[in-house]
Amino acid sequence: MNKGLPIVLVAMAGCGGSYRYAQTTSVTAPTKPETCSFDVLSTRPDRPYDELGVLDFSGDQMAVAKSVTSFRDRVRPHVCGAGGDAVLAEVNGVGYYVRGTVIRYRPQ
Repeated sequence: MNKGLPIVLVAMAGCGGSYRYAQTTSVTAPTKPETCSFDVLSTRPDRPYDELGVLDFSGDQMAVAKSVTSFRDRVRPHVCGAGGDAVLAEVNGVGYYVRGTVIRYRPQ
């Protein structure tokens, strides 16, 4: 019997993680196509906006996005599904994209 297999399976089980979306306000927006484009912001926008919800990372910290491109790709289904125009990204002290606030720009 191969005793190394259980260790490999346990190690692989801890390698995952995902961003979970939760609506935080009563403001809603129409769903956008799955491949919609949206802004990834590091500071609050200068234009009026409404918060739609938040994205929180859950799981192994080794699986969290470490670049804006990776973050955008991984949260796209949530942002587009919520009808967001942008996500205000929160990056921790080591450069990991750990959270985001999905927003919709108000008409000007």
